[in-house]
Amino acid sequence: MQDSQNDQFVQTVEAEMKKLGLIPKPELIKKVVQLYDSKNTRHGNMLVGTSMSGKSTCWKILKNTLNALNKENPKKYPQVKH
Repeated sequence: MQDSQNDQFVQTVEAEMKKLGLIPKPELIKKVVQLYDSKNTRHGNMLVGTSMSGKSTCWKILKNTLNALNKENPKKYPQVKH
């Protein structure tokens, strides 16, 4: 089972969205999961899209999620500094 399909991962994504004052909509959660999967399977990633489409928000949610999970399991989840 992939980490992105793990209930703990999705629950942490939702919690981090709420901390940022966002409504945890399934569409945005799906995009965060897709970005996480992409980062785990590719050497480089580029987020592209129109202005105000959620690129930075998606990255910030994933960063905060990984940092939160890193506190619980540092061997499994890397700390993200930027």
